[in-house]
Parts: sequence; structure tokens; C-alpha cells
Amino acid sequence: MSNVLFDFDGTLFDTYEGISRCVNVALEKLGRPPLEEKTLRRFLGPPIFSSFREFAKVPEELVEEAVRLFREEYVKGGLMQCRPYDGLPLLLRQLKDGGVRLCIASSKPQFAIEILLEKYNLKDLFEKICGASGAERDADKSQKVKAAALEANAVMVGDRMFDIEAAKKVGLTAVGVTYGFGSVEELKNAGADRLAKDAAELKAALKELIDFKA
Repeated sequence: MSNVLFDFDGTLFDTYEGISRCVNVALEKLGRPPLEEKTLRRFLGPPIFSSFREFAKVPEELVEEAVRLFREEYVKGGLMQCRPYDGLPLLLRQLKDGGVRLCIASSKPQFAIEILLEKYNLKDLFEKICGASGAERDADKSQKVKAAALEANAVMVGDRMFDIEAAKKVGLTAVGVTYGFGSVEELKNAGADRLAKDAAELKAALKELIDFKA
């Protein structure tokens, strides 16, 4: 058997539109300036508390309120402002049909991951989903990766340095996807073993690393 772990935001789904809008709504309600696209793309990936603190420069005493306002807006409509990346649903089914055990390791809230997977009829493809609880503030991504891995030689797929570094921390091979929110340079510097610019290149990279027929 083979095991592949996927990050969610920026790896399986393009969630930029919904998340970025809700971030700026939260900042506006706090009386703070909106973030530009360049900063918003860096915002996606780390735990939300860390991102408000680091990228939006929200004072520590306001971070909890910023997250509350973000989540309030996100649940109202931002959650559904997303879609799977082109070719990913097909690739996931090919992997599953080829005997690969699929899992998710993400800092995104568990409930949001499950809602979106169900909407696009993808939830049945995953053997294990490890997302964040609402109470988590600055969770170590490697904890999610370790919890999601079903096999010692699993491969982690992600779009940010946090995914690659987490995989390396627990001894897994890591594939960085450049169609998400991280740059080629960021992924290389984090130690990605392979890079992929789209679903076709990701499939090719995985065929080099794991045993599956598709």
C-alpha cells in the first residue's frame, strides 16, 4: 500500500477568494486597513491566529476578536467561495482506484474541510482527515501530519513551507505544489523533494515516489 497526505487550502482547493474577503471584513470591523493581495496570499497557510498577528499586525489583545470576526463572516458565506483546483478531483480518484490511501493534514477547521469535501463528493476518497479544532491557536503543523500519516513512508503534498517543514520534521517525503499560495523559492528552501505546477505534474511526481497504477 501507499499513503499520500494532502494539505487543503492552496493544495486541494483554491480558497483564496472567500478567505481573503473575510480577513479584510474582520480587519475593517476592527478599524484596521485591509491587506493587499500579496500579503493575503502569505496569510493563507499558517494557523489563523498567527496570520492575524504576523501579517495583519493585529495587536495581541485584539487577535482573538479578529479571529472571531473572521469566522463569523466565513461561516456566513466565505466558506463556499472556493473550488477544487483543476484536475485534482480526477487525480484523487485515480490515486484511490490505484490503491493509494489518501489523508488530509491541515490547519483548516475540521468542520470546514468536511463540508467542502461533501459538497464536491470527495469525502469518501479520504481514509483520514486531520483538521483543526476551533480551540486551537498556534498548532504545530507537524502534529497534524503525524496524526494523519497511516504509513511510515507516506508522502506529504502541500503549497506552503509549513507543509514541507512539517513533513520533514516527522520524516516524510514532501511534494510542493506551486499553483497554490507559496512560491517556488519558498518550497525549495523548505526542502521539498519534488515540485509540481499542476495536477499533471503532481501525478508524475507521485508516480516516482509511490506505487500506484493510473
